[in-house]
Amino acid sequence: MYCLKQLVEPRTWAVLLLFWCCFQSLPAAAFIPDFQEAARRVDEQLGDLHSLQLEIRIPDEPRLKLLLWIKDRAWRQEWIRKRPDGSSGIAAAAVGKGEQCTARYHEQSNFPLPVLFFWYRRPARHFWEQQGIDPAQPAYRFLGDTPCLVFGAEQHTRDLPQIWLHAEQSVPLRLKPGQGPVWTWLEYRNIGNVPLPHRTRVQAASGASVELELAWRGINREIADELFDPEAFRNTFRNAPPPGCDLKFCSELFSILPNCE
Repeated sequence: MYCLKQLVEPRTWAVLLLFWCCFQSLPAAAFIPDFQEAARRVDEQLGDLHSLQLEIRIPDEPRLKLLLWIKDRAWRQEWIRKRPDGSSGIAAAAVGKGEQCTARYHEQSNFPLPVLFFWYRRPARHFWEQQGIDPAQPAYRFLGDTPCLVFGAEQHTRDLPQIWLHAEQSVPLRLKPGQGPVWTWLEYRNIGNVPLPHRTRVQAASGASVELELAWRGINREIADELFDPEAFRNTFRNAPPPGCDLKFCSELFSILPNCE
């Protein structure tokens, strides 16, 4: 028995070693989810979000905050600026649908799209394709210490459109669209079992950047359609006085963020 055991065990180890070598030699791409599967996982995490309410603050400009409402493709944003006398007033506001601004307060040459416009839109696959991301270029990379699944760029092609997903949580961490700034989404925490970012960094091609803190005030709550109605919006602001506060920082910030049509 002892001699037989001596003969069998080395062969068993040899077979196990052979399987291990075969496993190690398989191409890494064999273990990377494809574009469609990665998008499906993100939709599974975030696809049930239909309405969002946020208060967004800018650490570099504590006198300015943004109130944002989103319901499906409709949105409303109000930029609140603290005046020198300590009171607060609306510096700029707008309502829109998708990429189009349908009404605004304080006419400007540009007005930014909602901050969350480049975070997630369902279906994720269609949204990523709109940004020019190549589905045939998957890879595993690290964003800091976080393992990521990346589509759209190989190791040395950083200038191409790309989406970075958390390899385990299947949530967006970075988006480089075909045009516009790079978005990085940080500090995910669950609200109502939904993983949501609480900080974002926006970096323009010029090198200018801004960091935003996201305070979630509600998800999937009922929001009246009137809040997004352009005619109701115009009625609200028709007789409103000028903002009465310095819009210089707004202009600088708006130059970094992508504009609506």
